[in-house]
Amino acid sequence: MPEHLFRLKHKLAPGDTVVFTGLIRDLKRTYGDRMAIDAISNFPDLWKHNPYLTPLRHDTPGVREIRLDYSQGITKPGQREKVHFLTWFHRNFTLQTGLPVPVLESKPDLHLSDYEKQTPPISGRYWVIFAGGKTDVTIKHWGYSRYQEVVDRLRGYGLTFVQSGAVKANKDVQHIHPPLRNALNLVGWGGIREMMWQIYHAEGVICPITCGMHMAAAFDKPCIVIAGGRETPAWEAYVNSFPGSFGPDALPVTVPHRYLHTVGLLSCCQDIGCWKSLVVPLPGKKKLLCEKPTVAENDQPLAQCMADIQVDHVVEAVLSYYSEGFLDPIGKPTHKYPQLPVTAPSAQPALTAPPTIVQQSQPAALQMLPTPAVETHKDVTQFDHPVIGGKVTVCALLYGEYYPLHRRCLDSILAAIPRERLDLRVASNAACMSTLSYLRDLPITKHYQHAENAKKYPVMREMFHDPTLPLATNYLLWFDDDTEICHRDFVRQLLSLIIANKAQQVGMFGIPLYHRLTDEAQASWFRQASWNRRRLLRAAQGNEAPNGDCIHFCTGWFWAADTRALRECDIPDARLNHNGGDITIGEQLHQGGWKLAEFNKGKQFVFTPTREKGGRRGYAEKFPWQRL
Repeated sequence: MPEHLFRLKHKLAPGDTVVFTGLIRDLKRTYGDRMAIDAISNFPDLWKHNPYLTPLRHDTPGVREIRLDYSQGITKPGQREKVHFLTWFHRNFTLQTGLPVPVLESKPDLHLSDYEKQTPPISGRYWVIFAGGKTDVTIKHWGYSRYQEVVDRLRGYGLTFVQSGAVKANKDVQHIHPPLRNALNLVGWGGIREMMWQIYHAEGVICPITCGMHMAAAFDKPCIVIAGGRETPAWEAYVNSFPGSFGPDALPVTVPHRYLHTVGLLSCCQDIGCWKSLVVPLPGKKKLLCEKPTVAENDQPLAQCMADIQVDHVVEAVLSYYSEGFLDPIGKPTHKYPQLPVTAPSAQPALTAPPTIVQQSQPAALQMLPTPAVETHKDVTQFDHPVIGGKVTVCALLYGEYYPLHRRCLDSILAAIPRERLDLRVASNAACMSTLSYLRDLPITKHYQHAENAKKYPVMREMFHDPTLPLATNYLLWFDDDTEICHRDFVRQLLSLIIANKAQQVGMFGIPLYHRLTDEAQASWFRQASWNRRRLLRAAQGNEAPNGDCIHFCTGWFWAADTRALRECDIPDARLNHNGGDITIGEQLHQGGWKLAEFNKGKQFVFTPTREKGGRRGYAEKFPWQRL
């Protein structure tokens, strides 16, 4: 029987809770079986797989509950003592219990499952970057355009980036994460467990003072902390520059962070941090306002201490980890981007924002892994709006021996759209036995099975113009097999857009592009079509023009369309075979007087990997108007 039973409570921010984990480790290593400990916090997922915890009830005989507090450490006397934040959990425990506990390692203590350790959520080498912040601590914000410049400059060295961060908000606090170009945006993908997973497999982290820096320390990862002058460096930094800051028994920091601060450079943070919170005023919080606010690029309000940190400082700090041997050489620039996460380990990931995919590379070899569990909105009342009519038709085309791909696509559809609201039609071309077996157990309205590769648009025409099963819904959604719904708000956002645009004669919703025809012979292929209504071709800007040479269309791998538009425009053209159909459909809609509307910008709701040269699966051909 343990001599001491403790339930330790700390219910503040996630970064605080990560730091709190170090106390649990050091207590258990110091007292062993003499002590049983349970931890109570707002982030139970942080404690999964922790070997030092014992579940204890508050009414278990002999249990003592301790509420931990580090507030003494952020007073002026506490800051001048120059000891690390992590040590104050130990000090406060000793103050309340009389039991000494040394800091044994200069870092927090996080644990992953074997699956999480062995399975990277993102393929390839990458850095995690937190390029935003919260509205209640705007003094921590750095220039959003500067984060973009960091990404742009380091991409030239061959580095790739994953943008991460939380988005959970309440009535008082919002999260701000302007999306970065040329980065894989996983802001809001999963919960705190997924953030740990991303950082564990990353090369390093770039962030302000936030939870990510503490996770990086726990996993011995390089980290560039854009800190400014809010907090005293010895209090926050995982470095070996402040002797004794972790205590005499602590091992040194294995991978010191690059902590970029201005303490000692400005009058407001001359010897210790100012501990102000706001650059943008909030009602009733005047005492928390920064004393030296300024305006940076794009009129973004910044604290002067943050504005003084330049892009060069961050870039040089990142590169120092390679030049000093902490990381393997970068190698030649590839300008490719990591693969979308394969699966989220949490039982109930807290997806609350779109994982916008700015650019993607061709995926690595597919593995048979579980499909991500995307928590979807339960409110489906928009289906009952007369514009929608109760349900939607979904058509998906599967090709070849790519069972994991097929399953990811269809599982994501079935997770996002309630089955009673779904008319699901699936076509398969030369599909493998695993896929065919999987399809037999799905709630499919009809399976259009082809032993050979019957090509995309003949099969699409078969599905849209089936005399035995005419389209009976108001809207149809098309999915190629390498797509998947990746956002919990997919249904609500799409249906809202459809309803809002009903009066605008919008026939299709998707990612709009345009294709330029090169000569009159190509234009004649469209003019000779049975569906052509003698409307002029358009200019690149979208207006009809006598010398128009452009066709505006939505990308063909995913779109949503008004089924009346599909019937009236005889979509798809019967002359189509396998390629060029999305462009042709765009002109069919234009000729029929229908418009396009943007949905899924940046692949934020439906994801597909970029189809690079040589990366297309199956059959490929020239566009039919190019074969004339």
